[in-house]
Amino acid sequence: MPYPEWTEGSYQEAPTVPFPPLLSAPPAPTKPKGVSRRAILVGAGAGALGVGAIGAGLGYVLSNRMASGSSGPANVFASDSQQIAHLLRRAGFGPWSKDFGDYIDAGVSGTIDRLLNYSSISNAALDNLINSLRLNFSLSADLIRWFTLRMLYSTHPLEEKMTMFWHGVLVSGLDKGGKRMPPFLAQQNQTLRQHCLGRFDDLIHAISIDPAMLIYLDGASSSGHLPNENYSRELMELFTLGVTNPQGVPNYTQNDVHQGALALTGWRIQSNQGVYAASRHFNGAITYLGQTGKLGLNDVVRIVCSHPSTPYHIAWRMWSFFAYPVAPTDSVLHPLVDSYHKNNHSIRAMVETMLRSTAFLSSKAYRQRIKSPVEFLVGAIRGLGIQTTLQTNALRALYVQLGQTPFDPPNVSGWDGDKVSQAWLSTQTWMARVNLINSLVVAATGSATRTQQTISGSKAVASSPVQQVIKERSIASTKELVDYYVAAMLDGNLEDNRKATLYGAASQSAEGLAFTLSGGAKIPVASVRQMLYLLMTMPEYQLN
Repeated sequence: MPYPEWTEGSYQEAPTVPFPPLLSAPPAPTKPKGVSRRAILVGAGAGALGVGAIGAGLGYVLSNRMASGSSGPANVFASDSQQIAHLLRRAGFGPWSKDFGDYIDAGVSGTIDRLLNYSSISNAALDNLINSLRLNFSLSADLIRWFTLRMLYSTHPLEEKMTMFWHGVLVSGLDKGGKRMPPFLAQQNQTLRQHCLGRFDDLIHAISIDPAMLIYLDGASSSGHLPNENYSRELMELFTLGVTNPQGVPNYTQNDVHQGALALTGWRIQSNQGVYAASRHFNGAITYLGQTGKLGLNDVVRIVCSHPSTPYHIAWRMWSFFAYPVAPTDSVLHPLVDSYHKNNHSIRAMVETMLRSTAFLSSKAYRQRIKSPVEFLVGAIRGLGIQTTLQTNALRALYVQLGQTPFDPPNVSGWDGDKVSQAWLSTQTWMARVNLINSLVVAATGSATRTQQTISGSKAVASSPVQQVIKERSIASTKELVDYYVAAMLDGNLEDNRKATLYGAASQSAEGLAFTLSGGAKIPVASVRQMLYLLMTMPEYQLN
Protein backbone atom coordinates (compact mmCIF):
# COMPACT_ATOMS: atom_id res chain seq x y z
CA MET A 1 0.00 0.00 0.00
CA PRO A 2 1.59 3.35 -1.01
CA TYR A 3 2.39 5.86 1.70
CA PRO A 4 -0.26 8.65 1.83
CA GLU A 5 0.74 11.94 0.25
CA TRP A 6 1.56 15.07 2.18
CA THR A 7 -0.27 18.12 0.90
CA GLU A 8 2.95 19.95 -0.02
CA GLY A 9 4.47 17.25 -2.19
CA SER A 10 4.68 13.58 -2.96
CA TYR A 11 6.93 10.77 -1.87
CA GLN A 12 9.31 8.92 -4.15
CA GLU A 13 9.56 5.17 -3.62
CA ALA A 14 13.21 4.32 -3.09
CA PRO A 15 14.78 0.92 -3.70
CA THR A 16 15.93 -1.10 -0.72
CA VAL A 17 19.65 -0.70 -0.12
CA PRO A 18 22.02 -2.01 2.56
CA PHE A 19 21.65 -0.10 5.80
CA PRO A 20 24.24 2.67 6.25
CA PRO A 21 26.32 2.36 9.43
CA LEU A 22 24.73 3.70 12.60
CA LEU A 23 26.33 7.03 13.46
CA SER A 24 26.99 8.13 17.01
CA ALA A 25 24.57 10.39 18.82
CA PRO A 26 25.33 14.10 19.14
CA PRO A 27 27.67 14.93 22.04
CA ALA A 28 26.28 15.78 25.43
CA PRO A 29 25.54 19.47 26.03
CA THR A 30 28.28 21.62 27.48
CA LYS A 31 27.38 24.74 29.41
CA PRO A 32 29.53 27.80 28.68
CA LYS A 33 30.17 30.01 31.66
CA GLY A 34 28.11 33.14 31.18
CA VAL A 35 28.18 36.54 32.79
CA SER A 36 25.43 38.91 33.81
CA ARG A 37 24.56 41.97 31.77
CA ARG A 38 25.86 44.09 34.64
CA ALA A 39 29.21 42.30 34.58
CA ILE A 40 29.79 43.61 31.07
CA LEU A 41 30.51 46.98 32.66
CA VAL A 42 33.64 45.51 34.18
CA GLY A 43 34.67 43.86 30.93
CA ALA A 44 34.04 46.99 28.94
CA GLY A 45 36.20 49.04 31.26
CA ALA A 46 39.00 46.49 31.15
CA GLY A 47 38.74 46.19 27.40
CA ALA A 48 38.88 49.89 26.61
CA LEU A 49 42.52 49.94 25.63
CA GLY A 50 44.16 51.55 22.60
CA VAL A 51 42.83 51.26 19.06
CA GLY A 52 46.08 50.87 17.17
CA ALA A 53 46.28 47.13 16.58
CA ILE A 54 43.96 44.81 14.70
CA GLY A 55 43.13 41.47 16.35
CA ALA A 56 44.93 38.57 14.71
CA GLY A 57 43.19 37.64 11.50
CA LEU A 58 40.09 39.72 12.22
CA GLY A 59 40.88 42.61 9.93
CA TYR A 60 41.31 40.16 7.06
CA VAL A 61 37.65 39.18 7.35
CA LEU A 62 36.63 42.68 6.27
CA SER A 63 39.25 43.16 3.59
CA ASN A 64 36.92 42.48 0.64
CA ARG A 65 35.41 45.96 0.43
CA MET A 66 32.70 47.07 -1.97
CA ALA A 67 31.57 50.47 -3.16
CA SER A 68 28.69 51.75 -1.06
CA GLY A 69 25.49 53.36 -2.20
CA SER A 70 23.02 55.59 -0.42
CA SER A 71 19.41 56.61 -0.77
CA GLY A 72 19.89 59.65 1.44
CA PRO A 73 20.33 60.09 5.18
CA ALA A 74 17.65 58.91 7.61
CA ASN A 75 16.53 61.07 10.50
CA VAL A 76 18.03 59.03 13.32
CA PHE A 77 16.64 61.59 15.80
CA ALA A 78 13.00 60.99 14.79
CA SER A 79 10.56 60.53 17.68
CA ASP A 80 9.79 56.88 16.98
CA SER A 81 13.26 55.93 15.75
CA GLN A 82 14.03 54.14 19.03
CA GLN A 83 11.13 51.69 18.67
CA ILE A 84 11.85 51.18 14.98
CA ALA A 85 15.54 50.53 15.64
CA HIS A 86 14.50 48.06 18.36
CA LEU A 87 12.26 46.24 15.87
CA LEU A 88 15.00 46.13 13.25
CA ARG A 89 17.54 44.71 15.70
CA ARG A 90 15.21 42.05 17.05
CA ALA A 91 13.38 41.14 13.84
CA GLY A 92 16.56 41.57 11.80
CA PHE A 93 20.17 42.56 12.40
CA GLY A 94 19.82 46.31 12.71
CA PRO A 95 19.41 48.83 9.89
CA TRP A 96 21.72 50.02 7.19
CA SER A 97 21.73 53.81 7.41
CA LYS A 98 20.66 54.02 3.76
CA ASP A 99 17.51 51.95 4.48
CA PHE A 100 16.58 53.37 7.87
CA GLY A 101 14.78 56.36 6.37
CA ASP A 102 12.25 54.10 4.64
CA TYR A 103 11.38 52.49 7.96
CA ILE A 104 11.18 55.87 9.72
CA ASP A 105 8.75 57.07 7.05
CA ALA A 106 6.65 53.93 7.51
CA GLY A 107 6.36 54.35 11.28
CA VAL A 108 6.24 51.54 13.83
CA SER A 109 3.18 49.74 12.44
CA GLY A 110 4.36 50.18 8.87
CA THR A 111 7.79 48.83 9.79
CA ILE A 112 6.18 45.67 11.15
CA ASP A 113 4.15 45.38 7.94
CA ARG A 114 7.30 45.79 5.85
CA LEU A 115 9.20 43.20 7.90
CA LEU A 116 6.42 40.62 7.59
CA ASN A 117 5.38 41.22 3.98
CA TYR A 118 8.80 40.90 2.40
CA SER A 119 7.85 38.71 -0.56
CA SER A 120 7.05 41.77 -2.68
CA ILE A 121 10.47 43.37 -2.00
CA SER A 122 13.18 42.54 -4.53
CA ASN A 123 16.28 40.72 -3.30
CA ALA A 124 17.95 40.79 -6.72
CA ALA A 125 21.04 42.68 -5.54
CA LEU A 126 21.78 40.00 -2.95
CA ASP A 127 21.23 37.22 -5.47
CA ASN A 128 23.54 38.91 -7.97
CA LEU A 129 26.23 39.42 -5.33
CA ILE A 130 26.17 35.79 -4.20
CA ASN A 131 26.16 34.50 -7.78
CA SER A 132 29.19 36.66 -8.58
CA LEU A 133 31.22 35.07 -5.76
CA ARG A 134 30.91 31.51 -7.14
CA LEU A 135 30.76 29.97 -3.69
CA ASN A 136 31.44 26.26 -3.30
CA PHE A 137 28.85 24.74 -0.98
CA SER A 138 30.90 21.61 -0.49
CA LEU A 139 33.18 23.79 1.67
CA SER A 140 31.94 24.67 5.14
CA ALA A 141 33.77 28.01 5.04
CA ASP A 142 31.86 29.06 1.92
CA LEU A 143 28.62 27.86 3.49
CA ILE A 144 29.19 30.08 6.53
CA ARG A 145 30.15 33.02 4.33
CA TRP A 146 26.98 32.56 2.22
CA PHE A 147 24.64 32.69 5.21
CA THR A 148 26.48 35.67 6.73
CA LEU A 149 26.22 37.58 3.45
CA ARG A 150 22.51 36.83 3.33
CA MET A 151 22.08 38.26 6.82
CA LEU A 152 24.15 41.30 5.87
CA TYR A 153 22.55 42.24 2.57
CA SER A 154 19.09 40.71 2.35
CA THR A 155 16.23 43.17 1.93
CA HIS A 156 14.16 40.60 3.86
CA PRO A 157 15.71 40.93 7.34
CA LEU A 158 12.96 39.05 9.17
CA GLU A 159 13.29 36.13 6.76
CA GLU A 160 16.97 35.77 7.61
CA LYS A 161 16.41 36.29 11.36
CA MET A 162 13.69 33.63 11.35
CA THR A 163 16.01 31.30 9.43
CA MET A 164 18.68 31.84 12.09
CA PHE A 165 16.08 31.24 14.81
CA TRP A 166 14.91 27.94 13.34
CA HIS A 167 18.54 26.93 12.74
CA GLY A 168 18.98 27.09 16.51
CA VAL A 169 15.77 25.16 17.23
CA LEU A 170 15.63 22.47 14.52
CA VAL A 171 19.30 21.74 14.88
CA SER A 172 21.71 19.99 12.52
CA GLY A 173 25.45 20.61 12.35
CA LEU A 174 28.75 20.12 10.61
CA ASP A 175 30.09 17.77 13.28
CA LYS A 176 28.39 14.82 11.61
CA GLY A 177 28.06 13.48 8.08
CA GLY A 178 31.51 14.30 6.72
CA LYS A 179 31.84 15.84 3.26
CA ARG A 180 28.15 15.34 2.48
CA MET A 181 27.05 17.70 5.23
CA PRO A 182 27.92 21.22 3.95
CA PRO A 183 25.75 21.03 0.79
CA PHE A 184 23.00 19.31 2.76
CA LEU A 185 23.10 22.09 5.36
CA ALA A 186 22.82 24.70 2.59
CA GLN A 187 19.76 22.83 1.39
CA GLN A 188 18.36 22.69 4.93
CA ASN A 189 18.98 26.41 5.37
CA GLN A 190 16.88 27.08 2.28
CA THR A 191 14.17 24.78 3.64
CA LEU A 192 14.09 26.72 6.91
CA ARG A 193 13.93 29.97 4.93
CA GLN A 194 11.09 28.68 2.75
CA HIS A 195 8.95 27.63 5.73
CA CYS A 196 10.13 30.17 8.32
CA LEU A 197 6.76 31.97 8.51
CA GLY A 198 4.55 29.24 7.09
CA ARG A 199 2.45 26.56 8.74
CA PHE A 200 4.34 24.86 11.55
CA ASP A 201 3.16 21.43 10.40
CA ASP A 202 4.78 21.98 6.99
CA LEU A 203 8.05 23.06 8.58
CA ILE A 204 8.15 19.98 10.83
CA HIS A 205 7.29 17.69 7.94
CA ALA A 206 10.00 19.21 5.75
CA ILE A 207 12.69 19.06 8.43
CA SER A 208 11.80 15.45 9.27
CA ILE A 209 12.83 14.27 5.79
CA ASP A 210 15.58 16.83 5.25
CA PRO A 211 18.84 15.04 4.28
CA ALA A 212 20.95 16.92 6.84
CA MET A 213 18.49 16.02 9.60
CA LEU A 214 18.23 12.40 8.40
CA ILE A 215 22.00 12.19 8.86
CA TYR A 216 22.33 14.27 12.02
CA LEU A 217 19.70 12.41 14.04
CA ASP A 218 20.08 9.07 12.28
CA GLY A 219 16.73 8.84 10.51
CA ALA A 220 18.44 7.56 7.36
CA SER A 221 19.73 4.52 9.23
CA SER A 222 16.46 3.79 11.02
CA SER A 223 14.25 0.90 9.87
CA GLY A 224 11.31 -1.11 11.08
CA HIS A 225 13.71 -3.90 12.04
CA LEU A 226 16.13 -1.58 13.85
CA PRO A 227 14.50 1.76 14.71
CA ASN A 228 16.73 4.60 15.85
CA GLU A 229 15.14 6.75 18.55
CA ASN A 230 17.26 9.89 18.25
CA TYR A 231 14.97 11.94 16.00
CA SER A 232 11.80 10.72 17.70
CA ARG A 233 13.12 11.88 21.07
CA GLU A 234 14.38 15.28 19.92
CA LEU A 235 11.24 15.88 17.85
CA MET A 236 9.20 15.83 21.04
CA GLU A 237 11.71 17.14 23.58
CA LEU A 238 13.26 20.00 21.60
CA PHE A 239 11.35 20.61 18.37
CA THR A 240 7.66 20.50 19.37
CA LEU A 241 6.18 19.49 22.74
CA GLY A 242 8.94 20.13 25.23
CA VAL A 243 9.62 17.83 28.17
CA THR A 244 6.63 18.93 30.27
CA ASN A 245 3.40 20.81 29.78
CA PRO A 246 2.80 24.24 31.39
CA GLN A 247 1.62 22.48 34.55
CA GLY A 248 4.85 20.49 34.81
CA VAL A 249 3.37 17.14 33.76
CA PRO A 250 5.60 15.08 31.43
CA ASN A 251 4.47 15.31 27.82
CA TYR A 252 5.67 11.88 26.73
CA THR A 253 7.13 8.59 27.92
CA GLN A 254 10.04 6.47 26.77
CA ASN A 255 7.49 4.22 25.09
CA ASP A 256 6.29 7.21 23.05
CA VAL A 257 9.90 7.75 21.97
CA HIS A 258 10.14 4.13 20.82
CA GLN A 259 6.72 4.06 19.15
CA GLY A 260 7.43 7.36 17.43
CA ALA A 261 10.70 5.97 16.11
CA LEU A 262 8.79 3.05 14.57
CA ALA A 263 6.30 5.42 12.93
CA LEU A 264 9.14 7.51 11.47
CA THR A 265 10.96 4.60 9.81
CA GLY A 266 11.19 4.20 6.05
CA TRP A 267 13.11 7.31 5.11
CA ARG A 268 16.50 7.44 3.46
CA ILE A 269 18.48 9.75 1.19
CA GLN A 270 18.46 9.38 -2.58
CA SER A 271 19.43 11.98 -5.18
CA ASN A 272 20.07 14.45 -2.36
CA GLN A 273 16.47 14.20 -1.14
CA GLY A 274 14.67 12.39 1.63
CA VAL A 275 12.69 9.58 -0.02
CA TYR A 276 10.32 6.95 1.32
CA ALA A 277 11.06 3.23 1.08
CA ALA A 278 8.03 1.21 2.18
CA SER A 279 10.15 -1.90 2.71
CA ARG A 280 12.05 -0.11 5.50
CA HIS A 281 8.93 1.14 7.29
CA PHE A 282 7.40 -0.60 10.30
CA ASN A 283 3.96 -1.69 9.16
CA GLY A 284 2.45 -2.87 12.45
CA ALA A 285 0.15 -1.16 14.93
CA ILE A 286 1.66 1.75 16.83
CA THR A 287 0.40 3.63 19.88
CA TYR A 288 1.90 7.10 19.94
CA LEU A 289 0.94 9.87 22.37
CA GLY A 290 -2.39 8.15 22.96
CA GLN A 291 -3.29 7.45 19.32
CA THR A 292 -3.21 3.93 17.87
CA GLY A 293 -3.02 2.71 14.29
CA LYS A 294 -0.64 2.00 11.44
CA LEU A 295 1.07 5.32 11.85
CA GLY A 296 3.67 7.04 9.68
CA LEU A 297 5.34 10.41 9.29
CA ASN A 298 2.15 12.28 8.38
CA ASP A 299 0.47 10.99 11.52
CA VAL A 300 3.41 11.90 13.74
CA VAL A 301 3.49 15.44 12.32
CA ARG A 302 -0.25 15.84 12.80
CA ILE A 303 -0.13 14.52 16.37
CA VAL A 304 2.82 16.58 17.63
CA CYS A 305 1.74 19.80 15.90
CA SER A 306 -1.78 19.46 17.35
CA HIS A 307 -0.54 18.65 20.84
CA PRO A 308 -1.64 21.36 23.32
CA SER A 309 1.92 21.81 24.64
CA THR A 310 3.50 22.52 21.24
CA PRO A 311 2.44 26.18 20.81
CA TYR A 312 3.59 26.92 24.37
CA HIS A 313 7.01 25.42 23.69
CA ILE A 314 7.42 27.25 20.37
CA ALA A 315 6.14 30.52 21.84
CA TRP A 316 8.63 30.16 24.71
CA ARG A 317 11.55 29.58 22.34
CA MET A 318 10.40 32.43 20.11
CA TRP A 319 9.89 34.95 22.92
CA SER A 320 13.18 34.08 24.61
CA PHE A 321 15.05 34.54 21.31
CA PHE A 322 13.34 37.70 20.03
CA ALA A 323 12.26 39.51 23.22
CA TYR A 324 13.58 38.44 26.64
CA PRO A 325 13.82 35.24 28.69
CA VAL A 326 10.58 34.00 30.22
CA ALA A 327 9.31 30.84 31.87
CA PRO A 328 7.35 28.50 29.57
CA THR A 329 4.30 29.28 31.73
CA ASP A 330 4.54 33.09 31.46
CA SER A 331 1.25 34.77 30.56
CA VAL A 332 3.00 36.89 27.92
CA LEU A 333 3.03 33.74 25.75
CA HIS A 334 -0.74 33.24 25.81
CA PRO A 335 -1.54 35.57 22.87
CA LEU A 336 1.04 33.74 20.71
CA VAL A 337 -0.49 30.40 21.67
CA ASP A 338 -3.95 31.71 20.80
CA SER A 339 -2.67 32.90 17.41
CA TYR A 340 -1.27 29.43 16.72
CA HIS A 341 -4.65 27.80 17.39
CA LYS A 342 -6.78 30.42 15.62
CA ASN A 343 -4.65 30.57 12.45
CA ASN A 344 -4.14 26.91 11.56
CA HIS A 345 -0.74 26.66 13.26
CA SER A 346 0.62 29.72 11.41
CA ILE A 347 4.12 30.79 12.43
CA ARG A 348 3.55 34.17 10.81
CA ALA A 349 0.52 34.79 13.00
CA MET A 350 2.57 34.05 16.11
CA VAL A 351 5.40 36.34 15.00
CA GLU A 352 3.04 39.19 14.13
CA THR A 353 1.29 38.86 17.49
CA MET A 354 4.69 39.03 19.19
CA LEU A 355 5.99 42.03 17.24
CA ARG A 356 2.80 44.04 17.77
CA SER A 357 2.49 43.22 21.47
CA THR A 358 2.89 45.92 24.10
CA ALA A 359 5.41 43.76 25.96
CA PHE A 360 7.67 43.39 22.93
CA LEU A 361 7.86 47.16 22.49
CA SER A 362 8.17 47.87 26.22
CA SER A 363 11.16 48.84 28.34
CA LYS A 364 11.19 45.27 29.64
CA ALA A 365 12.29 44.11 26.18
CA TYR A 366 14.37 47.12 25.13
CA ARG A 367 18.14 46.45 25.24
CA GLN A 368 17.53 43.44 27.50
CA ARG A 369 19.34 40.76 25.49
CA ILE A 370 23.08 40.47 24.96
CA LYS A 371 23.79 40.36 21.25
CA SER A 372 24.73 36.96 19.92
CA PRO A 373 28.04 36.80 18.03
CA VAL A 374 26.15 36.69 14.74
CA GLU A 375 23.99 39.66 15.74
CA PHE A 376 27.06 41.54 16.93
CA LEU A 377 29.12 41.00 13.76
CA VAL A 378 26.34 41.54 11.23
CA GLY A 379 24.77 44.41 13.16
CA ALA A 380 28.08 46.24 13.60
CA ILE A 381 28.97 45.99 9.92
CA ARG A 382 25.53 47.30 8.98
CA GLY A 383 25.56 50.01 11.65
CA LEU A 384 28.98 51.30 10.61
CA GLY A 385 28.10 51.16 6.91
CA ILE A 386 30.99 48.86 5.98
CA GLN A 387 30.46 47.35 2.54
CA THR A 388 32.30 44.02 2.42
CA THR A 389 31.96 40.59 0.85
CA LEU A 390 33.96 39.10 3.75
CA GLN A 391 36.89 36.72 3.52
CA THR A 392 35.97 33.04 3.54
CA ASN A 393 38.93 31.53 5.36
CA ALA A 394 39.08 34.01 8.24
CA LEU A 395 35.34 34.21 8.88
CA ARG A 396 34.87 30.78 10.43
CA ALA A 397 37.86 31.30 12.73
CA LEU A 398 36.36 34.62 13.81
CA TYR A 399 33.03 33.01 14.66
CA VAL A 400 34.81 30.33 16.68
CA GLN A 401 36.56 33.03 18.73
CA LEU A 402 33.30 34.90 19.24
CA GLY A 403 31.52 31.77 20.46
CA GLN A 404 28.93 31.03 17.75
CA THR A 405 29.60 29.39 14.41
CA PRO A 406 26.65 29.09 12.02
CA PHE A 407 26.04 25.45 11.01
CA ASP A 408 28.12 24.24 13.94
CA PRO A 409 26.00 24.44 17.11
CA PRO A 410 27.46 22.88 20.26
CA ASN A 411 24.83 20.12 20.44
CA VAL A 412 21.32 19.16 19.36
CA SER A 413 19.73 21.64 21.76
CA GLY A 414 21.36 24.53 19.90
CA TRP A 415 23.03 27.53 21.49
CA ASP A 416 22.35 28.27 25.16
CA GLY A 417 22.51 31.99 24.39
CA ASP A 418 19.38 31.75 22.25
CA LYS A 419 17.48 30.98 25.44
CA VAL A 420 19.50 32.95 28.03
CA SER A 421 21.61 35.62 26.36
CA GLN A 422 24.13 35.98 29.21
CA ALA A 423 25.65 32.73 27.94
CA TRP A 424 27.08 34.59 24.95
CA LEU A 425 29.74 36.36 26.98
CA SER A 426 32.71 34.94 28.83
CA THR A 427 36.20 36.32 29.38
CA GLN A 428 37.40 34.71 26.15
CA THR A 429 34.48 35.75 23.95
CA TRP A 430 34.55 39.29 25.33
CA MET A 431 38.18 39.73 24.34
CA ALA A 432 37.33 38.38 20.88
CA ARG A 433 34.69 41.11 20.60
CA VAL A 434 37.20 43.73 21.68
CA ASN A 435 39.61 42.60 18.96
CA LEU A 436 36.80 42.55 16.41
CA ILE A 437 35.80 46.09 17.35
CA ASN A 438 39.35 47.21 16.56
CA SER A 439 39.01 45.77 13.06
CA LEU A 440 35.54 47.20 12.52
CA VAL A 441 36.62 50.68 13.57
CA VAL A 442 39.60 50.58 11.21
CA ALA A 443 37.37 49.44 8.34
CA ALA A 444 34.86 52.21 9.05
CA THR A 445 37.48 54.95 9.16
CA GLY A 446 39.65 53.90 6.23
CA SER A 447 41.24 50.54 5.60
CA ALA A 448 44.79 51.66 6.43
CA THR A 449 45.76 50.37 9.87
CA ARG A 450 48.00 53.34 10.61
CA THR A 451 46.89 56.95 10.57
CA GLN A 452 50.07 58.51 9.16
CA GLN A 453 49.63 60.70 6.10
CA THR A 454 50.07 58.71 2.88
CA ILE A 455 48.45 58.91 -0.55
CA SER A 456 46.77 55.52 -0.19
CA GLY A 457 45.75 56.30 3.37
CA SER A 458 44.23 59.62 2.36
CA LYS A 459 42.18 57.94 -0.37
CA ALA A 460 40.98 55.28 2.06
CA VAL A 461 39.88 57.91 4.56
CA ALA A 462 38.18 60.02 1.89
CA SER A 463 36.10 57.03 0.73
CA SER A 464 35.45 55.63 4.19
CA PRO A 465 32.00 55.12 5.72
CA VAL A 466 32.69 57.80 8.34
CA GLN A 467 33.58 60.43 5.72
CA GLN A 468 30.45 59.45 3.79
CA VAL A 469 28.34 60.03 6.91
CA ILE A 470 29.95 63.45 7.37
CA LYS A 471 29.25 64.38 3.76
CA GLU A 472 25.67 63.10 3.57
CA ARG A 473 24.63 64.71 6.85
CA SER A 474 26.65 67.91 6.51
CA ILE A 475 28.26 67.29 9.89
CA ALA A 476 30.20 70.40 10.85
CA SER A 477 31.51 69.67 14.35
CA THR A 478 32.95 66.95 16.53
CA LYS A 479 29.85 67.10 18.75
CA GLU A 480 27.54 66.54 15.78
CA LEU A 481 29.56 63.51 14.71
CA VAL A 482 29.45 61.96 18.17
CA ASP A 483 25.73 62.72 18.50
CA TYR A 484 25.06 60.99 15.19
CA TYR A 485 26.81 57.76 16.17
CA VAL A 486 25.21 57.75 19.62
CA ALA A 487 21.82 58.12 17.93
CA ALA A 488 22.51 55.61 15.15
CA MET A 489 24.15 52.91 17.27
CA LEU A 490 22.68 53.45 20.73
CA ASP A 491 19.32 55.05 19.83
CA GLY A 492 20.57 58.19 21.58
CA ASN A 493 20.29 56.49 24.97
CA LEU A 494 23.53 57.22 26.77
CA GLU A 495 24.15 58.88 30.11
CA ASP A 496 25.64 62.36 29.91
CA ASN A 497 28.90 61.41 31.62
CA ARG A 498 29.47 58.56 29.17
CA LYS A 499 28.62 60.80 26.25
CA ALA A 500 31.12 63.33 27.62
CA THR A 501 33.77 60.59 27.47
CA LEU A 502 33.04 60.18 23.76
CA TYR A 503 33.17 63.94 23.16
CA GLY A 504 36.54 64.02 24.89
CA ALA A 505 37.95 61.15 22.85
CA ALA A 506 36.81 62.64 19.54
CA SER A 507 38.18 66.08 20.47
CA GLN A 508 41.73 64.95 21.16
CA SER A 509 44.38 66.36 18.88
CA ALA A 510 46.45 63.87 16.90
CA GLU A 511 48.93 63.85 14.08
CA GLY A 512 48.31 62.29 10.68
CA LEU A 513 45.21 61.63 8.62
CA ALA A 514 42.01 63.56 9.23
CA PHE A 515 38.38 63.65 8.15
CA THR A 516 37.04 66.82 6.58
CA LEU A 517 33.95 68.21 8.28
CA SER A 518 31.31 70.25 6.51
CA GLY A 519 32.77 73.73 6.28
CA GLY A 520 36.35 72.50 5.99
CA ALA A 521 37.41 71.86 9.58
CA LYS A 522 39.45 68.72 10.27
CA ILE A 523 39.01 65.94 12.83
CA PRO A 524 41.84 63.43 13.29
CA VAL A 525 41.17 59.86 12.17
CA ALA A 526 42.88 58.57 15.31
CA SER A 527 40.46 60.54 17.50
CA VAL A 528 37.39 59.25 15.65
CA ARG A 529 38.71 55.70 15.93
CA GLN A 530 39.15 56.13 19.67
CA MET A 531 35.61 57.50 19.99
CA LEU A 532 34.03 54.66 18.00
CA TYR A 533 36.05 52.07 19.87
CA LEU A 534 34.92 53.43 23.23
CA LEU A 535 31.31 53.57 22.05
CA MET A 536 31.31 49.98 20.77
CA THR A 537 32.94 48.59 23.91
CA MET A 538 30.38 50.27 26.15
CA PRO A 539 27.92 47.86 27.80
CA GLU A 540 25.01 49.65 26.14
CA TYR A 541 26.25 48.55 22.71
CA GLN A 542 26.49 44.89 23.73
CA LEU A 543 22.74 44.86 24.37
CA ASN A 544 20.37 44.21 21.51
